[in-house]
Amino acid sequence: MAKRKKRVGFLPRLILGIFIVYSIFTLVSLQIKIQEQKNIVEQLTSEVEEAQAKNAELTQQAETEVDNEYIVGEAQKQGLAMPDERVYIDVSGN
Repeated sequence: MAKRKKRVGFLPRLILGIFIVYSIFTLVSLQIKIQEQKNIVEQLTSEVEEAQAKNAELTQQAETEVDNEYIVGEAQKQGLAMPDERVYIDVSGN
């Protein structure tokens, strides 16, 4: 007796094909989303590192002794003057 091979019908093959295409599409789209999220994480990590570096710089600057000349210079940049000092503003436009 010869064994007969069972043939798989068209509908199960179609369903399997659709499932495979759907699975591949889902995997690719998830990989794209994962890569986008990795890029966002890298960008945020670099922003955090920059902020930490700036914070360390400001902390060091705050901890160091500030001399009087620096304070006077910063005050003059903001338009402040000493009580006995006269400030002249050139309005001639030159």
